[in-house]
Amino acid sequence: KLGRNEAYAPGLGDLKLSDCRFEGNPLTSHRRRYDEACSWMFEKPALALGGPTNGWMVEAIKSMRLSRKPTNLNQVSTPILLVSARDDTVVDPNSHLHVARHLPNCELLRLYSSKHEILHEIDSIRTCFWRAFDRFTETHLGL
Repeated sequence: KLGRNEAYAPGLGDLKLSDCRFEGNPLTSHRRRYDEACSWMFEKPALALGGPTNGWMVEAIKSMRLSRKPTNLNQVSTPILLVSARDDTVVDPNSHLHVARHLPNCELLRLYSSKHEILHEIDSIRTCFWRAFDRFTETHLGL
């Protein structure tokens, strides 16, 4: 409403190369995968994205409010494998419990010790994910 939709959300800004440090990152426990994911920033810094804008945050909050309503969730009949990284600090993994409870055809997989980027995680976490994914697709898609 103040015409600041294009501005970064408070406390956020352009991503800097110095932001790409493994220590203390919220994304993964696997150093090599983290370093590989960040490596392109060193080669093409102009492609790096910054934090979300105020406008993006407003729309994301609207979307989350709508998608968390039990009346909306109860209408989804598509089989869903909801994979939740239990050590995620980017999103609240406890919110997945509410969503899974109201989706009529949902399987919730909670990956303990996993951070946000599950497919960039250590091998034991990725193995749990892929086993569940394979079982889910075999069951629901006949693959």
